[in-house]
Amino acid sequence: MTQTPPGAALVTVTETVSCGWVDSKPLRLGMLEGKVTGAGAADEVARFYADLARSSGWQGFDQDVNVYNASKPDGTDCTWNLYVLSSVAEGTYQVQITYTPRDLRPTCL
Repeated sequence: MTQTPPGAALVTVTETVSCGWVDSKPLRLGMLEGKVTGAGAADEVARFYADLARSSGWQGFDQDVNVYNASKPDGTDCTWNLYVLSSVAEGTYQVQITYTPRDLRPTCL
């Protein structure tokens, strides 16, 4: 979460934990979210995060809505997800990592 594309800056990082449920399924129970500015074009940002994710065991997946998406199992049958979303400001992106907090992991089994 702390690494950014060359020339970019990580402006803010927040972590939220929720116990919210939708239709008996957890919805983003835990999330780290950061704002990256000065990152350049979306295709360059997607390549940067794809290389970074691949080097640490994440698997990219297609979803036309976002700049980049990846997932990684956490070893307890739960999955962490990485989303890179574009913003209205040029060169600004939201980076989100969603996960299931440790106390709620048995719900993924």
